[in-house]
Amino acid sequence: KHYSKGDIVYKEGESAESLYILKTGLIQIECTITIDKENIWPEGKHIWRRNKIRRIMKFTESIVPGQYFGEVELLRGEKEDKRLHKVVCLKHSHVLILNKREFRNLLDLEDLQKIKHALHDNVLE
Repeated sequence: KHYSKGDIVYKEGESAESLYILKTGLIQIECTITIDKENIWPEGKHIWRRNKIRRIMKFTESIVPGQYFGEVELLRGEKEDKRLHKVVCLKHSHVLILNKREFRNLLDLEDLQKIKHALHDNVLE
């Protein structure tokens, strides 16, 4: 599939249906993490001070020809198949698309179980 500069391949929260391989062009993966925190400390005998903090962090990664993206959500399981980030084209790009069924057919059941366990262990660390 061909995408123009500025086109969005997929957005965070969309259902993950495919793995993508970049043939030509330049793609950027954008991830935004929001952390809400509340600090409470004493300011007197019966007075507590509250301070709410919202921290927003943005991460980006560039994908160049020959690299692939979108695989993690396909390996996480049916209940967790939502996209974790947004993917945008920085240049006119040609992307090869492998749907979820085709991708899983390339792997046998033992491979899938090993990958799922590895992903689970990384999340818990």
